[in-house]
Amino acid sequence: MKKSILLLMLSLCFCFANTSFAQKTVTTTKTSYQNVQARMPQVLVQPLVKPLIAEVKVIEEAKTKHTLYLTSQEVIDLGDNLESTHNYGIFKFAEAVGADMIVAATFDFHTSKKSEGEQGDFTLVIHGFPAKFTKWYTATPADYEWMRITGAEGANNPVIKSVK
Repeated sequence: MKKSILLLMLSLCFCFANTSFAQKTVTTTKTSYQNVQARMPQVLVQPLVKPLIAEVKVIEEAKTKHTLYLTSQEVIDLGDNLESTHNYGIFKFAEAVGADMIVAATFDFHTSKKSEGEQGDFTLVIHGFPAKFTKWYTATPADYEWMRITGAEGANNPVIKSVK
């Protein structure tokens, strides 16, 4: 009797185990991938441009201050990094004073205290010397050596390197 009850219980367990496994469904997904590569002649148009040289004339002899107020959204739109914020500030400063560049710029970027007259969440204060480019001319072979020494952009050009 004990054997038959034990046998019955084991067979019931086995039946329940089989039905639970039988109820599982397996789904397969078919994927495909293709990579094609071909060779074809390409004609690249890359004009050579002679370097330009310009002098920088400082507009104001005294260091000038420019303050810019930015909202949190503006800072996020600028890429949420300090370098982009500084570049934007330099652009707005130069635009406000009619300059081409700001020489020796220093920055103070901080959270605004929302005192009277402040409109933004952040304050960017820039100090520098507004300047303009003057006396533009095409670089001469005499300028190439100076460009090589200073590591100016374009100085590694083979044409410039070959000029003595």
